[in-house]
Amino acid sequence: GTIMSSKKMEFAVFSHIAEKAKSTINTRLNEFTYEVRLAEELGYDYFFTTEHHFSGRFSLSPSQAVSLAVIAQNSTRMRFGPMVVQLPISQPLRVVEELLILDHMSGGRLEIGLGRGITPHEHTSYGIPTKTDYARFKEGLEFVLKAMTTEGRFSWVGEYYQYFDIELPWGPLQKPCPPIWIPTNTAATAYEYGKQGYGVGAFAVVGPDHFTKVFDEYRRGCDE
Repeated sequence: GTIMSSKKMEFAVFSHIAEKAKSTINTRLNEFTYEVRLAEELGYDYFFTTEHHFSGRFSLSPSQAVSLAVIAQNSTRMRFGPMVVQLPISQPLRVVEELLILDHMSGGRLEIGLGRGITPHEHTSYGIPTKTDYARFKEGLEFVLKAMTTEGRFSWVGEYYQYFDIELPWGPLQKPCPPIWIPTNTAATAYEYGKQGYGVGAFAVVGPDHFTKVFDEYRRGCDE
């Protein structure tokens, strides 16, 4: 049968830009550019990259700003973004500055995925205790939202981040800010994110049965 919906199903590329054994780094990164162009030509709706550090062949996208600039300048229609920026090992103010540029560079096609990361050694290599990762993520998320939607000068004095007399010369092209995505494997968290209007993502390796409940709760939160 056919399911009628007011919103069509959309498709995305999710790329680690992983190193290939028989390619040089230069060749692989040039291939990434061609992949972006091909995805646009084939009709994909989104192109997401992800951030990893010190993780072998999955380490070619440590800077989401660099990877996403390639997508912005090699596509005209697809929406795109990080899935995710790891906030616990980032300076959220710097993240905001870079994302604002990407939103304007792309003509307002940016989606913003934010998370705490899933690989403990990536935190500890930066000197960040893993026991603080959720608190750092939560504060970083609050800051990103404030910075994206505040006009004029402001300061931020939190537990982990302190910024003073900030003046961002421009806000995002998309108002009030680009869509925010936060991956989660937890039904209760998905429900809260749905209520707050965030998008959620999931890692299929956990299995579809697990995510039936997660996304049911997410939709319940969205409805409320």
